Amino acid sequence: MQVKKINLIEPTSYQEKLCDLFAKESVIERGRSYSAKGTGEPKKVEAYAYLGKMGEYAVFNTLLASGKYKFISPPDIAIYSREQRSHAADLVADGKNIHVKCCNATEWIATSWLFSTEDPLVDRPTEDDIVAFVAIRPNPKKFECFFVKATELKGMYKKPVYSKTIAHAIYESDLLK
Repeated sequence: MQVKKINLIEPTSYQEKLCDLFAKESVIERGRSYSAKGTGEPKKVEAYAYLGKMGEYAVFNTLLASGKYKFISPPDIAIYSREQRSHAADLVADGKNIHVKCCNATEWIATSWLFSTEDPLVDRPTEDDIVAFVAIRPNPKKFECFFVKATELKGMYKKPVYSKTIAHAIYESDLLK
């Protein structure tokens, strides 16, 4: 599968502050239940929450600027309890469910995105599900993205190489083949 990589519009300074607040409050609200992320380290969980929300805003800004959609839901900055969390789409654009997956892309580790074993995108995607694979690259900071129909990902999920969690992974190298 060869998909096109596009550059996203970075979050605004206001959106970045919202991401920071969301990440800090997420850690406070979730207390000590970090097992879902495979870590007991609040700073790591905060970094993951911040990164994910920054990716959502970058996708939102880019879709909005494209002018192709009549309606795009903004990123949700509400904080949910463990029981309230779901695998629902992060954004909805004219009825298309956009699931944003983010990673910090570095040169020393393969760029990949993780999916929970319970995520219906892995084994029950619908025609309206689209995955936005966001790679946030440092120096200079830029947001890159692959948009892929979730139904086209069947058979591409692999076991994560560098993760202690039980999850499924998609690797950038596979998207570029």
